[in-house]
Amino acid sequence: LQPGPVGRWDRGTVLHIAFDYGAISSVSEAIMLNSALAIGVYNAAVNEWEVIQFTTAAPQPDGTYYVTNLLRGQLGTEAAITGTDVPTGSTVVLLEPDTLATVVLTDEQSSNEIQFLYGPSRYPNTDDTYKTATHTGTRRGLQPYSPTDLQLEANAAGDLTLTWKRRTRFNGDNWGVSEPPLNEEFERYRVRIYNGPTVVREVETTSPTYTYSAADQTSDFGSGQSSLKVDAAQYGSAYGAYGAVTEATLTIGKVTP
Repeated sequence: LQPGPVGRWDRGTVLHIAFDYGAISSVSEAIMLNSALAIGVYNAAVNEWEVIQFTTAAPQPDGTYYVTNLLRGQLGTEAAITGTDVPTGSTVVLLEPDTLATVVLTDEQSSNEIQFLYGPSRYPNTDDTYKTATHTGTRRGLQPYSPTDLQLEANAAGDLTLTWKRRTRFNGDNWGVSEPPLNEEFERYRVRIYNGPTVVREVETTSPTYTYSAADQTSDFGSGQSSLKVDAAQYGSAYGAYGAVTEATLTIGKVTP
């Protein structure tokens, strides 16, 4: 699996998938966008799962599938899409909305090492078919999504204004509102500005914008800038840290993809 786009269709990638059991089928784009089947693909290089939705699943004579017409990095999993390929033989899990369940944990338990007992629901949990697994939570479900739509504008004085839009995990599908709900106790973002690999300025803001003055540019770079390498992240009050990062190199007046 090669790296691919986020936030738009990946119509070129073809996944060859084999399941131990179960079956998948093709659906329309409308049904897929209404939370049809998805798959989780494990990227061992970064220890991350990428959630991928698809519309086309072509069954093969050997019982495998060619899966195409993809939406990559769903549910905030774009961090699993790196600059390297996910190799053949990597683990794939079928994610069926009707069978997924949430493990309810207290706030204290959510980041602790917990032992789980699992097996077929038709048998008692003392049956030999049941197995145990130990998992340490990462509170991933509380992590804010990465911001989007980063843009850079300049004024006559040479000040650069960076803007972005927040995303949300909860109640964000209402297209009738101008922006998604905050879903945090307060609004806070971190912006970092780079000179090559080095962070030359790090600031926090309480709104999705930051003005980088001409004087600060000269202090950091020796002169005014027409483009910037930046990253931005939203703070999650329940998560207790900054969330997923969006990194981009921006040119004045040019919208980043």
